Amino acid sequence: MRLIDRLLGSSEEETPQPNIRFGRYSDSYKEIVNFENWDDALRKF
Repeated sequence: MRLIDRLLGSSEEETPQPNIRFGRYSDSYKEIVNFENWDDALRKF
């Protein structure tokens, strides 16, 4: 049906898509200090 709508010029508006960020949730919302502490722990190991 979508093909027919495109060919005949559907007057229907496209539904806006949400802005989705992919990746791990835990990495997305960490503070800078968390990353610095992780890097420091890796250096000391």
